[in-house]
Amino acid sequence: MNLAAIRHFSTSRDCYCLNPGHFLFRIQAAKEDLAAVILHYQDKNIPLRIMDTRAQIAMQVAARDTRLDYWETELTIDVLCLRYWFELVDTQGNTVFYSNYVFSDKPFEDIDEMFD
Repeated sequence: MNLAAIRHFSTSRDCYCLNPGHFLFRIQAAKEDLAAVILHYQDKNIPLRIMDTRAQIAMQVAARDTRLDYWETELTIDVLCLRYWFELVDTQGNTVFYSNYVFSDKPFEDIDEMFD
């Protein structure tokens, strides 16, 4: 997996509201390097002990150029503040997790380590 090609900015460039409760997420990777990208998300303000708001949604390649694939998904959710991270699976079946500009070999559980 070409980690140097992974790009996501938790700003209006790659994560933004299309209309109330409807968001668009994007992430880029090296061309044909990833077999799957899964966006994991949860409500920041509701503790898991009160309600488990964790969920996930698969992303799709929305565009491709000579070097990069551009993955995206739209999400409809009613939250005040969303936390999220990515699960990246390469074409050999290796999995890496990405959040807050850090790669990990295990899923993110602490909301302070997730994109906000």
